[in-house]
This record gives sequence, C-alpha cells and structure tokens, in this order.
Amino acid sequence: MFSCGWCEKETVYVSRFCEDCQTMKRICNIYGAKESKDILERVCIRNTEQRNYKISAELKKEIQNKGIGNKKEAKNC
Repeated sequence: MFSCGWCEKETVYVSRFCEDCQTMKRICNIYGAKESKDILERVCIRNTEQRNYKISAELKKEIQNKGIGNKKEAKNC
C-alpha cells in the first residue's frame, strides 16, 4: 500500500496518484502547471483586500443580528 504522490492522503495500489489527483494532473497537463496554479490562486486564495472585506461583512452581519435580537427581547418585555 502506498499513498498518493500528490495529496498524500489517499491509498493507491497500481498508479502513483489517486483518481482525483490524476484528474488534476491531467488538467495541469492540458493548461500547463503555471496557468493551473494561477487559476487556483485567483479563485481559492483570498488576498488582503478580500479578507478585509469578508471580515467587515461578517462584523456587519453580527451587529445586525445582535440588533434584531435586542428588538425581539424589547418586544417581549
């Protein structure tokens, strides 16, 4: 028994890569490793601006939820 050469989690018996990693390898072969990496970084990894936006949005949501909770409590009194 061996582990996948890419994800290092799945068990492989015959090939070097598990089925999912083999698919990713084929995509890299088609589009090239650099373009595939660039796409993954653009789509999957958030830059500082995106992280700050997400933090602000979550904080606004939390404040709104607390405000709604306080209004419900005030109505019950």
